Amino acid sequence: MKNIKHLLAWTGLLVASLLLVGCGSQKARPAMSSPVKSSVKQSKKAKSQSSHQSARQKQTSQKPASPQKTSRQSGQRGKEAAASSKSVKMEPVIKKIRAYLTKYAGNSAVSVEFIDLSNNRRQSVGVNENTGMYAASCAKLPVAAYTQYLVQSGKLSYSSKLTYTSAADDTPNHMVKGGTGVLQNQNPEGKQYSVQTLLEDAMVHSDNAASNQLLYHLCNKDQASFNAFLNKIAGISSYSKTMTTLQAARVMAYLHSQNGPVNQYLSATDWKSEKIGTLPVRVDHKIGINGAINNDVGYVYAKKPFVLAIFTNGWSNDQIAAVAQKIYDLAE
Repeated sequence: MKNIKHLLAWTGLLVASLLLVGCGSQKARPAMSSPVKSSVKQSKKAKSQSSHQSARQKQTSQKPASPQKTSRQSGQRGKEAAASSKSVKMEPVIKKIRAYLTKYAGNSAVSVEFIDLSNNRRQSVGVNENTGMYAASCAKLPVAAYTQYLVQSGKLSYSSKLTYTSAADDTPNHMVKGGTGVLQNQNPEGKQYSVQTLLEDAMVHSDNAASNQLLYHLCNKDQASFNAFLNKIAGISSYSKTMTTLQAARVMAYLHSQNGPVNQYLSATDWKSEKIGTLPVRVDHKIGINGAINNDVGYVYAKKPFVLAIFTNGWSNDQIAAVAQKIYDLAE
């Protein structure tokens, strides 16, 4: 019996020990979940890092496209630059006229400027074209251009009346008192004349008195605006009867573009068949004469229209006509 009791006692102790071990094992399980959660976090972190790395890789893979685009843009700019270079390429007609005009290089008695208006490039060529010369009545062109500008901008009307005053004959840069024209013979003092009448007389008859009235009442009334206008259209900083043929030609080109009555007046000038006017097509031109000074500036209605300005000292009408004809032939 004693043996049986001892056996039962040991059996009880063994069972208790097993139960204690089981309880300890169950208490330890929750701790096992921590590494699992950590693993999930690490997995999510790894995925996030992988995602960022993937994004960086995409960005990196896209970077080479930028230089390619830049290369295409650069190529396009190169083409545009080439096109621009071609657009300013000297036209054959300019080359021919330049070659012809070289014979007058260094000749202070003549200045010539040619502007090709047959396309939008407005290419030009000249000889001594930047040398100032006495323009004589060709200096009436800036006055006419400004008068038309005032009308077309609504600041004046062709029917507006101006009162004739002899004070205009002493206004700065006035035309010679007397000289060409018909107005001076009409006992004009105090009489009123329309802007259109004065403009027509100044262009058709090269009337000095009519031009002086426009200069006095309109141009010299606001010299700052007048000079700013001339600077814009022809690079003339201050109005003067000394001009270059480059400036005179630019004024004529601008006058024509205004498409005002002056075009018709210059076509009907009293000198329409002289100098540049001898060409076999319509020419709107303004002559200038004073002693040995003999000038002409015209818009030529050739197949390829152009403006031609010729200022000379000591030349005849025929000499000017010969240069005009040669240039006309080369331009055709």
